[in-house]
Amino acid sequence: MVKKKTEAGSKKGYGLVLLTVFLVGVYLYLSGTFSKTEEVVGFLEESEIETVEISGGGQKIVLKKEGGAWFVGEGENRIPADGEKVESFVAEVKMVKFDDLVSSNPEKLDLFGLGEEEKYVLSIGGKTLEIGKMAPDWRSVYVKNEGSDEVFLVGSQFDSSLKEGVWERAFLTNFSIYQIKEIEIKEGEEKRVISKKDEEWWEGESLIEKEKADEFVGVLANLSAEEPVKEKVGEKMRSFLIEDEGGERVEIEIGKDWGTDDGIWFYKISPEDYQVLVSF
Repeated sequence: MVKKKTEAGSKKGYGLVLLTVFLVGVYLYLSGTFSKTEEVVGFLEESEIETVEISGGGQKIVLKKEGGAWFVGEGENRIPADGEKVESFVAEVKMVKFDDLVSSNPEKLDLFGLGEEEKYVLSIGGKTLEIGKMAPDWRSVYVKNEGSDEVFLVGSQFDSSLKEGVWERAFLTNFSIYQIKEIEIKEGEEKRVISKKDEEWWEGESLIEKEKADEFVGVLANLSAEEPVKEKVGEKMRSFLIEDEGGERVEIEIGKDWGTDDGIWFYKISPEDYQVLVSF
């Protein structure tokens, strides 16, 4: 009889120990003693970015968003930027996370291209990021927060976008030649329409020679904008209304060595592209 009481007492005592351990564990967890790994916070919060400033290498680049469009420069010197390139850059910067610390030694900043003479300084969304050189893997870059000596490695190649001359608009059109389904060509009062059927180009019931059609559509799909010009030189020669399979439509006007897609900003186009477009 005494033996049974002893066994019952032992089980009861063991249960109390387990309960105590459990309660202590809960308390320590809630108090933060045993906490989860801290979530790595991104450099930028999800917010609308309207200004980007890049300085370094003896240059300063200002990108501003106005009326939904991006521009390079300010005031009278501003010109349209490649909006897709800027938005892609902003999205990449938003993804930067400081989770791969490689150094906190201020004497080694030069090794990572983060010395005063080498680094680029990016100001965006009210924050400042200092950018160094590419890592040996050529897929990552060294960065640090302004005022900090902690250097992090981030998987990005956006350092190649920090130079002058990369932000300007390079193309008036940016279509996949395989997605264009119809092109309306206007010259004066005359209007022609060419359409793609079964991977071949037709004008009405007439099949267009493949080599000639491919050259024309290829130039019009990715019409290079060599440099902005203050105004068109000469009269309009032709206009083209391009429509793709997704329903996107873009109208281009061209004159002697110039082109525009909005009638406001004009760009020099090459004599070779001009000749292809007016001789079709």
